[in-house]
Amino acid sequence: MTIYYYFFDEPWGSAMHFQYFFFNTYIGYLLQILPVALLAALACLLTRKYLRRRRTGWPRELAMALFTGYAAALWALVLTPHNFLVDIWYWLLRHQGGPSLSDLPLLDVSRWNYSLHFGGFLRGEAIGNLLLFLPLGLFLRLLWPRLGWKALPLALAVSVAVEFLQMPLGRSFDGRDLVSNTLGAAIGLAVGLLLQKLFPRAGRAVAPAKPKHREKRTD
Repeated sequence: MTIYYYFFDEPWGSAMHFQYFFFNTYIGYLLQILPVALLAALACLLTRKYLRRRRTGWPRELAMALFTGYAAALWALVLTPHNFLVDIWYWLLRHQGGPSLSDLPLLDVSRWNYSLHFGGFLRGEAIGNLLLFLPLGLFLRLLWPRLGWKALPLALAVSVAVEFLQMPLGRSFDGRDLVSNTLGAAIGLAVGLLLQKLFPRAGRAVAPAKPKHREKRTD
């Protein structure tokens, strides 16, 4: 109760350090999307437990839940209007303002923002995008190893779709983000392959079970 009072019931100026930490740092962004990821992972576990006919081992179920939580967190970070989560948290914590969807470009193509510059992508923000998409390649390799390096074009397609869908939401298509996103997914694929080589038993536990072939009767 004391922590809540110190951060949220005191005048906003006395908690500027927390405001900066929660709303302007990468760790703060992760804390903002954590509830979304946890709810999605829990929903995945419950859905697969009660609706899935074919049972699989708990390592794969846990990995699927983590992947679902990651996908939900990725959506919350990159496929929502700019500052949408910030506005929600500000409204929840301060009971002021709130998210607004009234000024989005949506289908007004003339208001879409884009940049087709692909150089100079190794900057601070791009490094964050690289780390953001690294788990995508990792999960694709561990959960569906039969895709092989075909997972890389799939990750590229996801990145292109994300960049395009950001424009109607008031954000921008950035060629440098496209490069860093794909590079991050490629690194994730390589890390997943390395983990499968180092820990083959764990890799088989996470991968989908091979279908059992019935022996043909000869009589």
